[in-house]
Amino acid sequence: MLELARGHDGRALAAFRAAERLAGLLVAAHPRPTPMRAHMLQTLVRLGGAERVEQALGNKPALPRGEPDQLHEPLSGSETRVLRFLPTNLSAPEISGQLSVSVNTVRTHLRHVYEKLGAHSRAEAVERARALGLLAPSSRRP
Repeated sequence: MLELARGHDGRALAAFRAAERLAGLLVAAHPRPTPMRAHMLQTLVRLGGAERVEQALGNKPALPRGEPDQLHEPLSGSETRVLRFLPTNLSAPEISGQLSVSVNTVRTHLRHVYEKLGAHSRAEAVERARALGLLAPSSRRP
């Protein structure tokens, strides 16, 4: 924000992108990604016009199989906490240790997450959650 206020748009954009990458590595939700992304898009407008913003917004992954862009039933807080571990590839016992709950509880939450996302695999659940904005985009480059 300081770089943006100083008129250093290029530096601000680099900082916003770095923050976005770091936010994607967090397991727990962080309250700043949405306002930070808005500032980053505003900076893109200042640097290169609306086309670059549209391109940045167009990078959102498509929802699989033409499914709706919203959940019919929202995830509970516990289900969301378990969901955030899916991209880490930790096993159910490892997730249960991190959350201090039983393995059966983790498996129950996973079953509900898969059902609510309409997913049949871990990778599909992660892809769908990212498409819905429930998880940060992957930091890996294709």
